[in-house]
Amino acid sequence: KARLVARGDLEKDTENIRSDSPTCETEVQNLIFSFASSRKLIIKSIDITNAYFQGEEQDRLMLFKQPAGGLPGVAPGTCILARVPIYGTKDAGRKFWKRLREVFLKAGFKENFVLKGLYTYADKGRPIAMCGTHVDDLLFAIEPEYAWMIQQVIDTFKCGDPEERTFRYCGKEIKQANDYTIRVTCVDTTKK
Repeated sequence: KARLVARGDLEKDTENIRSDSPTCETEVQNLIFSFASSRKLIIKSIDITNAYFQGEEQDRLMLFKQPAGGLPGVAPGTCILARVPIYGTKDAGRKFWKRLREVFLKAGFKENFVLKGLYTYADKGRPIAMCGTHVDDLLFAIEPEYAWMIQQVIDTFKCGDPEERTFRYCGKEIKQANDYTIRVTCVDTTKK
């Protein structure tokens, strides 16, 4: 498995580049778990693959030198022009978040005013769907007849396979029982 990574620490003149990109906090995750359990909805998660490559196009010129040893099929000394965010650059996360936010809003979701990593949909004041975003990982519960809304978001991006009821999300093991109760266990990443 390989990833294109930029040496963001070598970027110059970055003081005017915004890098903030909201993610769902523990409170948002707990709110989604509570929503799913109380409504007897299946909790689901999906990962957007190569997320930064699927972000907004760059609004600045970014030229990269090849790594030591070069790249296969690329002539030595050739520079690479980046038109999409590259992992490691200061604004990569924000560029992806802005595109993801735009897609959620276009699909009919509303962004929470306080918890910016939370998107919801309500019908006549009744909550129908909740989705939390943590960079490229989505956590959601939605009434089955409205599943097309989240599917619009998923279909916009290249994603991994959706997981439901039992999965890992943001360092937590999630397990949903048949009675829709959800058990969350923090994973100890210090043990080998």
